[in-house]
Parts: sequence; C-alpha cells; structure tokens
Amino acid sequence: MSPTPRGARRRAIAVTAAATMVVAPLALSTSATAQDSDVQLEEQNEAGRYIVQLKSDPISAYTGGIQSIPATKPGVGQKVDVETSAADRYADFLTDERQSVLSEADINDEAVSYTYDVAINGFSADLTAEQVAALRKSDSVVNIFPNETATRTPWERPITWG
Repeated sequence: MSPTPRGARRRAIAVTAAATMVVAPLALSTSATAQDSDVQLEEQNEAGRYIVQLKSDPISAYTGGIQSIPATKPGVGQKVDVETSAADRYADFLTDERQSVLSEADINDEAVSYTYDVAINGFSADLTAEQVAALRKSDSVVNIFPNETATRTPWERPITWG
C-alpha cells in the first residue's frame, strides 16, 4: 500500500526535524559582529551547496501573528505537534515564502536538496555565485552557511547531545 500524501508529509517532516538537529547549532554558533559578518558574506559569494536560513520562525517557534494561522510553538515541557491543522497551514505559509525567495534569486526547484520548516526555516541548495549574492541581498534571508561536513580530530571528545 502506498503512503497517503499526509503520511508522506509526516515522514518528510520527521526527517526534516532530525536533519535540523544538525543544522540548528550552525544558526546558534554565529558570534561575529554585524560588521565582521558583512565582510564574511561578501567574501563567500562562490558557487557551492549552501544552507539558507529564512527570516520567519520555524513551526517550533511560531507564536502567531499571521491572520487565521494559530501559534504552533509548544508550551514549556511539550513537544512540537506537526500534525495539527495549524502546523499544516503554517508549513504552507513557509513553503510560499520559500518559493518567493527562490524565485527572486532565480533558483529552480531542482537545485534545492532539502527544505526545513520545523526547527529551522530554510533550505539547502546547490547555488551559483550570482544566486548566493542575490540571496544575501534578500530581506527574507537571515543566514547563509556553506554546507560542509564537520569531522573531529582523534583527540577531540565525541559530541554529546544533552
């Protein structure tokens, strides 16, 4: 039996949530000042695979404010429920916003390898230098990270998550 579109969406959201556990620390690790950040951004306009973080809150942090879409942020001690109608509607809103950003930067859907909307709002894509430059000028883009594989040296301790 093939999965229903809603079942497939749930699995995609679960995979996205797991992937963002790896991506989220990137967003939190930016400690450069705004001035340093601008210099770094200008120097990194080269072709490659990037993770692009968008301005709107992800599903896990949305507190409301968009007409007819209730908050999706869980209460203290609760887990994010991505299966609510509010989460579905907000995910649709984030998809529309992402499509707008992609269109503005002339990025086609085939270049996008992953989309994120639960723990971080954004996408991963193979981009040209021109597309990176266009994204850096967008008011809807918060951060652009080169998508790199991190490895540890033999003398580093393994990362523990919590």
